[in-house]
Amino acid sequence: MKAASISGRMGISREKIFSWIIMRQQTDRRLYPLFRMVSSISGRFINWEETIPMFSRVEFEINSECNRKCGYCPNSTHERKHKGLMDMKLFRKCIDEMSRIKYRGMISYHFYGEPLLDPRLGEFVEYASGKCPGSRSFIFTNGDFLDVKKFRDLASRGVSHFIVTQHDGALNGVMKKTMSALKADERKMIEIKYLRDDCLINRGGSVASVKNNADNADSSKTPCMLPCINMIITVNGNVLPCCNDFFEKQSMGNVSEKGIIEIWNSDKFRRFRSDLRAGKRSEYSPCSECDYNGYTFQQLPENLKRERTRKVA
Repeated sequence: MKAASISGRMGISREKIFSWIIMRQQTDRRLYPLFRMVSSISGRFINWEETIPMFSRVEFEINSECNRKCGYCPNSTHERKHKGLMDMKLFRKCIDEMSRIKYRGMISYHFYGEPLLDPRLGEFVEYASGKCPGSRSFIFTNGDFLDVKKFRDLASRGVSHFIVTQHDGALNGVMKKTMSALKADERKMIEIKYLRDDCLINRGGSVASVKNNADNADSSKTPCMLPCINMIITVNGNVLPCCNDFFEKQSMGNVSEKGIIEIWNSDKFRRFRSDLRAGKRSEYSPCSECDYNGYTFQQLPENLKRERTRKVA
C-alpha cells in the first residue's frame, strides 16, 4: 500500500509519518531497519526543502562551560573554539527575528555546556517564551544544580520540559531531593535519562574512544536530515547545522552579521542540506568522521515519547 493512501486514511501527513520514524529511531534501536527502508524511499515522496522549509529546533549556546568532564564528551579532552557567555543582545536579535515568523518549534539553551551554570538562564527563557509564545523551551541538564527553587523559577518563566541526564547511572543527591519535593504535575515536566540507555556516538570524530553502540551499520553514506530541522547558535553567534560539530568546522554564517533566516536560506546552507540528504558525508568534516546513523533527537508529541527514557514518578 502506498504511503499516501496510508497517511490519508489515518488523517496524518506522510511527511509526519516519515519524520516520526526518522526521529524515533535514534533512541529505539528496534526501529533502525524500518528507518533504513524509509531513508531509501523518502526521497520519492518528499521534497525536504519544501516540506521542511524552516528549522524546528534551535539550540543557543548561552554559556560554554560545564561542571563535568565526561569521557564520552569532547569537553573531556578538547577546548571549545569560543568560550564565555552569549551576549543577551545577540540572543534577543535572534528571538525577535524568530518571533516575526511566528516560530513554534523547540528552543534549548546548551551546546556542550551546562545551562544551569548561567545565572541569566531564566532571563533567556522568559524573553524567548514571551516573544515566541508558540515555541517550547527545553532545558537539557545534568541536574547537578536543579533544585526545587530553580525548577519552579524556570517553569514559571516558560520552560515546558526538563531533560535530565544522569551520567552516574543513578539519581544524584540534588535530583533525589528535587523529585521527592515536587508535586505530581511538576514531576511530569522532567524526563530522567540514564547513560546506560543512551546511544553513544563519537561526536563527529571528536571523541576517538567512543564508537556508536546502536548497531554495526556503516554510516559513511547514510543520509542525514539533521540540517533540515536543526540549528545551533554558538556563544559568539556562529550558526552550525549539527550538534556534533564541536570544533565549528561547518559554520554557515554569524548572526551578528546576518539574519538567522538569511543564513538558513543561504546557498551555502541549502547546498549543505541537499548534500547531506543525498548521503554525501565524505565531502564535509566532521560529517566524514561521524559514526551517527544520520538523524537527530527531536521532541515528539507527548504520546510518542521515547520508550527507553526512564521516568521517576
